[in-house]
Amino acid sequence: MLKLTVPLAPYQYWLTSRRIRGMDANALRQVLAQQSVDELGYAEKLANKIIRLGGTPTMQFDQFNSNSGCVYKAPPPSDPSNLNQVIHDILDAEACAIEVYSKLSEEYRITDIVTHEIFEEHLEDEIGDEEEWKKLGANM
Repeated sequence: MLKLTVPLAPYQYWLTSRRIRGMDANALRQVLAQQSVDELGYAEKLANKIIRLGGTPTMQFDQFNSNSGCVYKAPPPSDPSNLNQVIHDILDAEACAIEVYSKLSEEYRITDIVTHEIFEEHLEDEIGDEEEWKKLGANM
């Protein structure tokens, strides 16, 4: 049985995109909004896979962090103009997702090639997201 939960990243990114303020907030808001949509697509794939395998996706918010392998920082920083903290938090989340998806991809490489490919796709996207956030952080 696949042991994982649908990530909270879509909510974290969407909430952050709605709350941030400041000179560079519009640029970050667009990236956050798009990544929220992308992450929701991945969450849907994971939920469908869990259901196909006879499991139930995590339905209680208090269990998301313990079941996902990553701790998502919601709400965003208390100061909505602290865009450097937003970028730092997102880079932490991306690094954790890369680690988790890398491990899961390897775990399912032999036993379930379809699941392996789902994690490989997620991993590739997370690496791209991390690179994008590093560039945004360098320009702040």
